[in-house]
Amino acid sequence: MCKPDMKPNSADKQKPVPRASQIRLPQRLMSFSSLAFHCVILFVAVRSSLDVLGAYVSIGGLNPAAICGLLAFGAGILYLVLTFVRRELQSSEDRLVNFALLWMLLILVWVAVPLCREGRDGMWAVREWVRLATLATVFCVLFKASQDGHNKKILCYLTFAMVIPALFGIYQFFMHAGIEIKGVHRIYGSFAHPNPYSFHLAAMVMLCWYWAAHGRMPWLGYAGAAIHILLLLAAESFTGLVMLAGGVGVYGFFVLMENRDPESVRKAVLLGGILAAAFAGMAVYVLWDRIVYEFRPEEIAAAFETEQMKGSLSWRLVAWYKFLQAAWQHPLLGYGLDASAHLGPWPMPDGTPAEPHNDYVRMIFETGFIGTLMTGSLIVFIAIRLFKKCKNMCSLNEKRLAQTAFAVVVMAFLGAVNDNVWIATAYLTEVAALVAVALGQRDSGVEMPQ
Repeated sequence: MCKPDMKPNSADKQKPVPRASQIRLPQRLMSFSSLAFHCVILFVAVRSSLDVLGAYVSIGGLNPAAICGLLAFGAGILYLVLTFVRRELQSSEDRLVNFALLWMLLILVWVAVPLCREGRDGMWAVREWVRLATLATVFCVLFKASQDGHNKKILCYLTFAMVIPALFGIYQFFMHAGIEIKGVHRIYGSFAHPNPYSFHLAAMVMLCWYWAAHGRMPWLGYAGAAIHILLLLAAESFTGLVMLAGGVGVYGFFVLMENRDPESVRKAVLLGGILAAAFAGMAVYVLWDRIVYEFRPEEIAAAFETEQMKGSLSWRLVAWYKFLQAAWQHPLLGYGLDASAHLGPWPMPDGTPAEPHNDYVRMIFETGFIGTLMTGSLIVFIAIRLFKKCKNMCSLNEKRLAQTAFAVVVMAFLGAVNDNVWIATAYLTEVAALVAVALGQRDSGVEMPQ
C-alpha cells in the first residue's frame, strides 16, 4: 500500500512570533531564490537552441552556450546557498543533493591530474569541470524546486526546449539544408551534429508521449511525438533509433506490469507490436544502406590488423581498443577530465585526437577505475531512487512521469555504448531536468485505478 509523502504538521507546535526584522530576511531570500530558480529553468529551456549560434557569435572567446552555462551555474549556486540558509530553521537537506554536490567537489581531483602532468596545457580539465558542475547544479536546483511544488512549471520550460530544434529540423528536411555525411543527407536541427540531435529527439518523443497521456490536449502530445519520430528518421542516427526503441520498451514494460485486465493487456501488446513493426520497418528502410555498409565482418577483422577503416563500426571498435590499451598506463586515476579530446590515442583523419564514441571507455580513460566507480555509483544511486519512485508512487500522473524519466535514463545508458552522450551538454541538461522533477515530486496520494 503506497503512502503519500507527508510533511510533519507543525501547526500544533507553539512558536514565538517573529519580529519584523526576522520576517524581512526570509522574504528577501525568497525573492533572490526565485530569481535564481527562473534563471536556471530558462537555461534549460534555451540550451538546446544555443549550439547553432556558436559558429556566428562569440564574446570574449566564449560562445553563447558557454556564457549561458556560466550564468546558470552561478544562479544555481546562489539558489542552493539561499535554500540552505532558509531551511536551516526548517528541515535537513536531502541525501541525493548532498551526494551530487559531493561528487561535484570530488571530481576536482581529475582537474588536478592533467594540470600536474601537462601544466597550463591541461586547462581543458577546468572547463570540463565547470560543464559537469553546471549539470550537477541544474539537477540539484530543479530537484529542490520540484520538492517545493514547481513540477509543472519546470516541465513546461522543458517542453519549450523541443520547439526551436524541431523547427530547425523541419526546415533542414524540406529545404535539404542539413549536412552530407558519407553521401547521406542528415538533419541536425539547432545542434552541432546529427547524433546529439537524435539523442534530444528520442528524449522528446518520450516527453511528448507523457503529455499525450496526461496533458489537457492529448492530440498535441501525439502530434509532437510523431513529428519527432519523423525527424529522428531524417537524422539517420542508428544510436538514436536504438535509444528510442529501448525507452519505449521500458515504458511499455511498466504499463503492462500494472495492467491487470487480460483483455487490455492483449490489446496493448497487439497495438505495441503493430507500432514496433511499423517503426522498425521505417528505420530499416531509411538506414538499410548504412546497415549493409557497416556490418561486414571481414572488414571489421581487417581493421584491427591494418587500421584502415571504411565504416564507422570498425572505426569505433578499433578506437575502443586503443583507448582501453592506453588506459592501462594510468589505471587508477586516468588522464583527467576531457583528456580523451586532447590526449586520445586514436587520431581523426585531420590528425586531431578522436573521441572514443563510448562513454564507458571514456570514463575509464579519463578518470581511471576510481573515478569510474565514484561516478558510476552516483548514477546507479539515482537510477535506483528513480526506479523506486516508479514502483511506489500512488498517483498515476506522477508515477508515469517517474517511469518516463527512468526510460530516458535507460536510453542514455544505451546511447553511451556507441556514442558520445557524455559530452552532449544540451541533451544531458534535459535529462538532468526531467530526472530531477521526477525524483523531487511529492506524491499526491491519489490511488491508481486497478
